[in-house]
Amino acid sequence: MRWYDLREVDMGFMDAAEKTSVMEGMVRAPRAQVWAAISDPTTWASWFPGVRSASYLGEPPYGVGSRRIADMGSARYEETMLVWNEPSEWVYRIDRSTLPIANAQVESTLLEDAGDGTKVRWVLATDRRLLLKVSAPFLRRGLDRMWASALDNLGAYLARR
Repeated sequence: MRWYDLREVDMGFMDAAEKTSVMEGMVRAPRAQVWAAISDPTTWASWFPGVRSASYLGEPPYGVGSRRIADMGSARYEETMLVWNEPSEWVYRIDRSTLPIANAQVESTLLEDAGDGTKVRWVLATDRRLLLKVSAPFLRRGLDRMWASALDNLGAYLARR
């Protein structure tokens, strides 16, 4: 398996990235439940499209500096947690991937109480490699579909628990 290393960046990258995509939506569940599912990678295969498995490396407790590995589609990702503000903000950096997707990438999830549910805001900040630049005309539509599906699935997953 070939790995592609991404540049090590911090939270300042969110403002400096070449491309930033922002998606928002609602989950009809309390914020604490949404946080528990999002921060627990073992649940992701149950609700996030394409995730086959995910787990933290090492022993709990998990938080800033924790490392995670995720298998999504045909790719594997290794990530480092940059922010862990339970139950409202969770941010990670991708350190390396088996797909040459980006030179640097940070993903942020913000949770906010909203009526009878939780507003979820996902921000994807990236300095893209050729693969993402070539797919850019199709990427946003795919991200929008994936995001809507993830939130619908997450709501259904939490309703069953």
